[in-house]
Amino acid sequence: MQAHALTPRLMDALQQSKQGDSAVEPAFPFLTLLVSGGHTMLLQSESLTSHSILADTMDIAIGDCLDKCGRAILPESIKATTSDTAFGKYMSKYAFPDPSTFSSYPIPAKRSDEIDKTVNEYGWRIQPPLGETRKMAFSYAGLVSHVQRIAASKTEMDESERLALARAALGTAFEHLCSRLIIAVESIRAGGTHLKTLVVSGGVAANDFLRYFLRGMLDVRGFRDVDLIFPPINATFSDQDGNEVVLEPCTDNAAMIAWAGMEMYNAGWYSDLGIGAITKWSLDARIDGGIAGVTSRHKVFGVE
Repeated sequence: MQAHALTPRLMDALQQSKQGDSAVEPAFPFLTLLVSGGHTMLLQSESLTSHSILADTMDIAIGDCLDKCGRAILPESIKATTSDTAFGKYMSKYAFPDPSTFSSYPIPAKRSDEIDKTVNEYGWRIQPPLGETRKMAFSYAGLVSHVQRIAASKTEMDESERLALARAALGTAFEHLCSRLIIAVESIRAGGTHLKTLVVSGGVAANDFLRYFLRGMLDVRGFRDVDLIFPPINATFSDQDGNEVVLEPCTDNAAMIAWAGMEMYNAGWYSDLGIGAITKWSLDARIDGGIAGVTSRHKVFGVE
């Protein structure tokens, strides 16, 4: 998770190797929204080793949710041609094949637009998770169940309804994500801290509709000043021998973990030979000491 949060700094450093700059961006502090098949988490990142979890999933991750919704919604003709079971990305391409179709799902201009959904022409509506509360948490299991019930209730779903259901599933999932982010930004700023950078990382961060929707929802809710940083979906660089290297920064765990390790090492952190495997290791120091709270991990004094 730390590596995901630092991925944009990796990309900036790779660009700097061409341009000869020095400071790596984004500079701390910033917010990190981690969205993948295994995680849905909002973090406040104060430094390389200081992170606070603002919201986590109560059940399943957003990527898992979208894959399950895609399995229920996509026509068999599409599922039969896919090379994997990541149905969320195929559902997104089906629902929004190009940017000109993004506006077919309206961005809610205010909170009431999120929670007061009307029944559509097909006789159903999808309400947002945790719509009646401002609880700082994510929840996607209920959305999956609702979509599956709608799909199962239709013996023959025509193409227009199938498309509407795909768009509603994606739009509702992203609305829920954005709503918790906005609550967090409001709370942070009310406390006197003016964080204005949001890093979005993880496999779902590669979704073009999410990039459009997140920017649009922040804008209509009065947060145009929040800078969004997404890792590029694909990036090409040359290594020291001049060989072309292609990265997929949203999903290339090897590259991002190597970079996180290098940042930690350069900051003076190291682990001695007594370190062992840990089943679960939180980023948040309030939970179990965080990154710096593990036995056998040390900081070299005098290295900043």
